[in-house]
Amino acid sequence: MDRDVGGIRCSEVLARLDDVLEGALDEGDRTRITTHVAGCPECAKFGARYTAVVRALREADVPPAVAAALDARLGNRG
Repeated sequence: MDRDVGGIRCSEVLARLDDVLEGALDEGDRTRITTHVAGCPECAKFGARYTAVVRALREADVPPAVAAALDARLGNRG
């Protein structure tokens, strides 16, 4: 389902989850996403799971070669 809640669609929220976690949003985008998630149970549930997985991966003891391969695969070069 791709609902419009708070002036932003689910697909846009999901595409920006990494920016949310990195704190890379301006105040307007952050407010729109926060409003959307507060009114969209599906995005709230997925966002919570996504956040938990990303945090667990960041805290995991991953060998450097594996971390580099994952970064390259996910497009996080740099």
